[in-house]
Amino acid sequence: MIALSAVPMTAPAQERDGEDASHHVVILNAADPYLPAFLALDRGLREAIALSKQRIPAGLYAETLDMFRFPQTLLAEDVIALLRKKYRGLKVDVVVTAGSIALDFAQRHRTELWPGAAIVFHSVPVTVLEGRNLDPHTTGVPVQLGFEQTLNLALHLRPATRRVVVIAGAAEPDRWHLSLAQTALARYAGRLDVQYLTGLTLADTVAAVRALPLDAVVLYLTMFRDGGGVPLVPRDVLTRVAAVSRVPIFGMFETYLGDGIAAGSIASYEAQGRRAGELVARVLNGEDPSVIGVQAPAMSH
Repeated sequence: MIALSAVPMTAPAQERDGEDASHHVVILNAADPYLPAFLALDRGLREAIALSKQRIPAGLYAETLDMFRFPQTLLAEDVIALLRKKYRGLKVDVVVTAGSIALDFAQRHRTELWPGAAIVFHSVPVTVLEGRNLDPHTTGVPVQLGFEQTLNLALHLRPATRRVVVIAGAAEPDRWHLSLAQTALARYAGRLDVQYLTGLTLADTVAAVRALPLDAVVLYLTMFRDGGGVPLVPRDVLTRVAAVSRVPIFGMFETYLGDGIAAGSIASYEAQGRRAGELVARVLNGEDPSVIGVQAPAMSH
């Protein structure tokens, strides 16, 4: 059984090789770690590690990049300097990356910050991984986002739909999700009128949704930052939009359920976290991450 040691997010990494017998695992979150989605992911991850059979105890160190709401260029240099100081001399065995930005960050800086550590990722869309040459020390669980399945569900529930209105913000992950949605929606060219409410302020987005005709449906993606540069929580934006919408809203993310979407093709966050935690345990038990490889994606249902 793995023993989890509580390590504050701001605690300096003062341990040195030989001073304890623990494995060390860094959980690197790309976003605000208190977002509902990441709370569920983290819960599943930690539970899976705790339930695994491991002779040597593991200490978990939580770090956040918060690069969803704030541009990477504003933070990267200072974050690297801080992490370099914190983990100097500490042998980190695994870096768990939550999201594409965290995976990219760990791939670029692993040798400098956590030399020799394996990388276990989750919450990275399958299409983001296409064409990438991952570091051989990397394994993980991608996610298959159900854009087309969600749209098909919307059309099944609302066969009179003539217009699909897509909402997305201006942050980097917002643009990724928008690109994926555009690819899926291209298959409906000539069948549906597609309108994009992207890069607007929150106030302008709410006003545009309030004025939508009744033959429309809304596909809400994410809005971590609006067109005015204001950092936001996507679920809070959804609540604002749903309060004025006369038409149903559909989405792909589990934490939107009960807060404004009518339905969607959704993958469980907690299940994704558990699968990543199981990979962490396998690496700590001595399996080679290059042999484990990238796992089958978490699928939407």
